[in-house]
Amino acid sequence: MSWLFMDSFDTYNTGDDLAQRWDAWATYIGIVSGRAGGKAVNDWTAKYLPVSTVYVVGAAIRWSYGKLITVGFPTGFPYDWSLKLTLSATDEGRLYVTDGSKSSEASDALLTSGEWYYVEFRATNFGMGGMSGEVRINGEYVYTGNILRGGTWPMGFGCVLIAQVHDDVYAYGGVNFLGDMRHAILRPDGSGSSNQWLPSDGSSPTYQMVDDETLNTQDYAYAENLEDLDLWTLPDVPFNAEIRGVKLRLVASARMGETSKIVPAVLASGEVCEGPPIDLDQDWATYDWDLALNPATGYPFGAWEVNELQIGARRAV
Repeated sequence: MSWLFMDSFDTYNTGDDLAQRWDAWATYIGIVSGRAGGKAVNDWTAKYLPVSTVYVVGAAIRWSYGKLITVGFPTGFPYDWSLKLTLSATDEGRLYVTDGSKSSEASDALLTSGEWYYVEFRATNFGMGGMSGEVRINGEYVYTGNILRGGTWPMGFGCVLIAQVHDDVYAYGGVNFLGDMRHAILRPDGSGSSNQWLPSDGSSPTYQMVDDETLNTQDYAYAENLEDLDLWTLPDVPFNAEIRGVKLRLVASARMGETSKIVPAVLASGEVCEGPPIDLDQDWATYDWDLALNPATGYPFGAWEVNELQIGARRAV
């Protein structure tokens, strides 16, 4: 299964929040607005990626000058990205790719400073054959730049760095462009088909303990017994679009002095599917499970499947 990383930044308030998902950054959250309201990053963010010879990265970028997206191909284990390909633009807004020493000829396509664009960059490492960067802007192909130089086959971990003011990011382990990635945040709105956890207030449905827009550790759901599973329904997706992936985000902590483990779970296409186990910290922390495909069918989600999706968790330890 191809891996998929997504983020929209709307649920972050501090750098500590960013640290839950990103590996490096030079930004403050909330200084600038996203392209459709909400939040955006005002500088750069970086994320380690699984090993690959091809990375497809998309981001809504409000371009001002210079670099947009850099992909680092791992050439040594684990964090040596001496082979990298950067999508950049001239002062006039013409696109080109560079490895830091060689650059392709600039494109005819022009970017306008201060405008939002959905930029997609497919960076390919051909080994000794060099590298290639293909670019789509707002869903339309605009440019391919090639760097003819000796390379190496990757090992270790890759990396992507996104510059400028940016929003609605994806990084994909396949070869296809995924298109404009708009994120809809869906919070629990009802009890699902399994109701085995308990509310912190002793009486409310547990979904009301986990539906806060901002973190509230005064109300929460908890499991008394091992294997207890709680599921919650979600509102419908608020727009008509092809679904590229689903991210289940849980905010959880272990009970003081206890060792706790939970397993993220979804009810998808009538089947309960579980993600990787999570060892909980004593402090509240954010944990994500990214789903590029419907885990019950192995195919991309349909909008109706997301509308019928239930999310939750099972207590494992």
